[in-house]
Order: sequence, then structure tokens, then C-alpha cells
Amino acid sequence: MKAAAFPYQEELESFDFNRKGFKGITKLHVKQLAELVWLENAYNIMFLGPPGLGKTRLSIGLGIKAIEAGYNVAFVTLDQLMQLLKTAEIRMKSSRRIKQIKSSDLVILDEVGFLPISRQEVNKLYEFINELYMKTSIILTSNKGFEEWSEFLGDSVITAAILDRLAHQCEIFTLEGPSWRIENRKTILKKDTD
Repeated sequence: MKAAAFPYQEELESFDFNRKGFKGITKLHVKQLAELVWLENAYNIMFLGPPGLGKTRLSIGLGIKAIEAGYNVAFVTLDQLMQLLKTAEIRMKSSRRIKQIKSSDLVILDEVGFLPISRQEVNKLYEFINELYMKTSIILTSNKGFEEWSEFLGDSVITAAILDRLAHQCEIFTLEGPSWRIENRKTILKKDTD
């Protein structure tokens, strides 16, 4: 589990599919995904939707299932990946991590579109996706729909090429509903009893 570099561990079984207003993926979908047939066939999975719906939690849960089944998994945010790709030629640690990510059976690419990236980074992202295409499964999370990708990637042609490779063999889930974090917000203050 440590090599995967998950930010936290969350089992699929703990995911609440019955939240009020939540839609876009069902318990049956997740049960089928947990069988990992898609991983054996180098299919991708995309979880799209606003923050707080469980995209990262679902990704980590599927990553844990994959590790338990003997697959190599790597978790990385897009921002982390860009830093690694930019420094791989000058930092041995970055180079080793990129090799580990590229040699994984499953790469979980989190927070795509959360932060803007430069033209040089877009080119590196394309090269990375192209290298994994049809060889490695990718679970991608994004709070942006496809129609918004050209905006944050800055080029409609390279956006089309990236999406073409990602979506070719892919199950796409667009999640909707209220933010789990907002609904489960905790406070340190005691309730006023007056």
C-alpha cells in the first residue's frame, strides 16, 4: 500500500451510495468495477463532478482492491505529476517515482483540472498519457466536464488528443449531488443551550 502513495486509505465498502441527492454511480457499478475486469483489459475509469462527491474515495477504494489482487498501483495528483515530470531529468528521486508510476498496472490521476497548467506541462501530460495508452489503466478524477478541458489545458487540438486516448476504452461516471464534506462538517464549538 505504501508504494501506491495514497493520501489516505478508504475501503469501497464504506462508501455511502444512499446519500440524499447523490447520483451518477450505483453500488452495482462499483461492485462490477471491484471485479477488476477493466484493469485486466487496460480500460480507464473517469470520475467527473464537483468537489465533495467521493471521486477520490472511489478511486482509492478501487486502487486498494487492485493491490489486494496483486496489481501495482500508483496514486498521484496532476499537480504532483507535473512537478515530477519537470524535475525527472535533474532529480533522481523524481526520476525513480516517474518510472514507478509508468510501470504500474493502474495509475490513479487525481484532481485533473483543479489547478491550471502551462503549455509545456500540457505537452508533458500528453506524452505521459500517450505512453500509457492501451498498456496501463488510468483512473482519472476531475471536477471539470470534457467541454471545460480546452480551457484549462489551453489548446483544443492537444485536449482532443488527450481525451481521445483517455476515453477510448473507458467507463465515465459523472457524479452529482451535495458535497459530502459540507453535509458532514464538524465543529469544535459546543451547541448553545440557551
